[in-house]
Amino acid sequence: MNNLKKIMALAVSATLVAAALSGCSHDAAVYEDATDATEAGVNVTVAKAEIRDIEATVTYTGEMVAGDIAYVTGKASAKAKSINANLGDWVNKGDVLVKLDDSDYSFQLSQAKAAYNQADAAYQSAVVARDNVEGVNKQAELQLSQAVNASQIAYNDAKLNYERQSELYKKGSVSLVAYESAKSAYENATLAYESAKANYDINISILADGNKKSADSAVATAKAAKDSALLAVEQAESFMDNTVITAPISGYISAKNVALGQFASAGMALFTIADTRNLEIEIKVTEAVVSSLKVGGKAIVSVPSANVAGAEGKVSLVNPVKDAATGMYIVRVSVPNSDNALKVGMFADVTLVTTESLEDALCVPTRAIVQTEDGNYVLVVNGNWAEKVWVECGTEDGEFTSIISGLKEGDIVVCEGKDYISEENNIVNIVE
Repeated sequence: MNNLKKIMALAVSATLVAAALSGCSHDAAVYEDATDATEAGVNVTVAKAEIRDIEATVTYTGEMVAGDIAYVTGKASAKAKSINANLGDWVNKGDVLVKLDDSDYSFQLSQAKAAYNQADAAYQSAVVARDNVEGVNKQAELQLSQAVNASQIAYNDAKLNYERQSELYKKGSVSLVAYESAKSAYENATLAYESAKANYDINISILADGNKKSADSAVATAKAAKDSALLAVEQAESFMDNTVITAPISGYISAKNVALGQFASAGMALFTIADTRNLEIEIKVTEAVVSSLKVGGKAIVSVPSANVAGAEGKVSLVNPVKDAATGMYIVRVSVPNSDNALKVGMFADVTLVTTESLEDALCVPTRAIVQTEDGNYVLVVNGNWAEKVWVECGTEDGEFTSIISGLKEGDIVVCEGKDYISEENNIVNIVE
């Protein structure tokens, strides 16, 4: 009977030992069996506490957006005469995207230039009259007369054109732009004609009575008229320039909202250009994390859908103001995309290196640290036995943990085999 009890006890003991070994599979390669660990010391692997840099990181997921986006709008109102870019095309800054019909603006410019030439002639005549104020200058009088005649001819032509365009506009045969252009030309010609007549009357009087003061006033008036006419020319040239629409940045055409022959009004959205050579990932972080991030900080980007892993990026924006809707802080990470492997709209995993990262810190492998309710400790090897040492831990990067206190450089700590060491069984055998 006693022998039977001994046999049963041995069987239970063997079962317990087997269960213990199967529950510690990560140490199974270190020990041949529990009996050897008890009688000849525990087989362990070790590492030295050493000085190294350690990076503290946090990981988020965000969506990729273009690094630079430009929305191209029209600045003139006219039909699209030619289109040189289509959806998906790459364009360089300054490339012509679309040309608008400039016929109405061209006519307006020619009228403005004619009005300027007349104003300039009147100004030159006023200067001549002033310079010859002591006697009647027949040549100056002739120039004044010629200026009046020229401006009257231009006035008659502009008036006739305006009346014709008015009738056509009422019938719907011409555009509003053509009508307003004719009206503007008529008004400019009227102003120039009236100015020429006034200059003639003033300057003839000046030439007759030698009134220098009046001559100076006439020159000033003519100069103001000339400057006003020049401004009208510059405005007309600006309208002409606005009929040629160019790319403000280099990038891909990501949206196109104009077709050949379509009337494009000023302010209308025509194209969207996205520069994808550098992409940005927008993420939202908590207030506990935002204070440990800075612009220029290192980031590691992985995009599973594009088979991209470990791409290096940088923090380009840390918004100091919390988003009222989410209670989070917006952070942007810039990542190079010269090979165009990454696409706008893809989701990326972003690992941010925080300012809690350390240089020249005393570190041990994280797996050497035992966490308990009372704190953290490591097993330090002295000779052939291990001693429990309580430590204060700092930054951890997944592989190493910095030690604030409790260890010194060169201390040897147990990595594998910790579970088999106790106060009663602290003899160790170091294995590779």
